[in-house]
Order: sequence, then C-alpha cells, then structure tokens
Amino acid sequence: SFGVMATIGTLLSQQFLNAGADIVYTYLLGSYFLSKGVSLASVGMLAMLPMAGGAAGGMFGGFLNDWMMRVTGSRRWGRASVGFAGKFMAGAMLLVAIRQDSELYAGLALMVVKFFSDWTQPTVWGTCTDIGGRFSATLFSLNNTSGNVAALLLPLMFGPMLDWFTTTDAAGAKTTNYDVVFYIVAGMYVATACCWFIIDCTKNLDSTADDA
Repeated sequence: SFGVMATIGTLLSQQFLNAGADIVYTYLLGSYFLSKGVSLASVGMLAMLPMAGGAAGGMFGGFLNDWMMRVTGSRRWGRASVGFAGKFMAGAMLLVAIRQDSELYAGLALMVVKFFSDWTQPTVWGTCTDIGGRFSATLFSLNNTSGNVAALLLPLMFGPMLDWFTTTDAAGAKTTNYDVVFYIVAGMYVATACCWFIIDCTKNLDSTADDA
C-alpha cells in the first residue's frame, strides 16, 4: 500500500541522512582537531570521545525505546518520540560543540552529540523488524545499503567544500573553516528527526504482501 511504501521510503531517507552525518566522525574529526593545533597524540583521545558517547547512547536508547512504548501505550509514537528527540538534540548539541574554544570541551560536546544521535539506532532496528515482518532481512539490507550510499557520496561533497573554505596566509599556512560542514550536518540531524513524524512502524509488509 501507499502508506507502507511512504513509511519505508522515509525510513531509508532517514538512514541516508543519519549515515551521511556520521562520516564527520570517521573522515573529518581527526583533521578538524589537527586544524585547531592539537597534537597527534591528543587527536586520538579527542576523536575517541564521540565513539564512546555513541556506544553509551546505543545502549541507553534500547532501554529508552522500550520505556517510551510502555509510557505512551503506542509502539508507533514510542519509537517516533525516541527517534525524533535523539536526532533533534544531536543537531542542537552540534551547534554548541562547534562554538567551544577549548578542544577538550569540543570533544566532550561531540561526545554528547553522538550519544543523542546513536540512541536512535535500536529504534531504527526495531522499526525495520516491525515493518518488515517476514521480510525483515530484506528491509534491513535496504536500510544498510541506503546508509552505505550516503557514506560513499557525502565525502565527495564535504571534501571539495572544505577545500573551498580553506585559506592560505602570507606565510603559506592553511586554515580550514569547518563550520559550514557542521551546520549542514546539524541540518541533516534535524531533517532525520522530522522523518520520524512520517515513519509508522505499525505499517507492515506482511499485510501488504498478503493483500497482493
């Protein structure tokens, strides 16, 4: 049905945006801290902080998801509220993170960003299972493929963008302004949050297939 297809399309779109935003942590975070004058040894520690936040957020999100479904009495809105809140807070905290003068505070703020962002992952997986039914494996693979496509394409956009916002002073030293990329990522987080108003995990592929 149209409702199921709209839900699946939106689910795949949120995964595209989510995975596209996450490339900041795997591709750009090291160079971001190096551009702020941090030593190579310290970069490793600072870049690790968001990963730790994401791991904690993923575990917390699983419990939060179950709790919200009990509190709301609705599987759809329990999942949607967790998905929306996590991504919206991640976007808001990212704007806070890039305003920190201290590299340590920036790393800690990015850890909070990743905590909120990744607490939605159990919700995404649960939604795939709810919607997919006996086609869950297929929906999981489509969802992961959507994320992998974003992880392939977004660096091709962010790389030239960072080059565009790199300036060279008279001494030949280069300075890169990462703010525009982070603003875009914050916008992607908010767009992902809005997707959860459309995603309805009570729509099920089993019933669609049986009706066909």
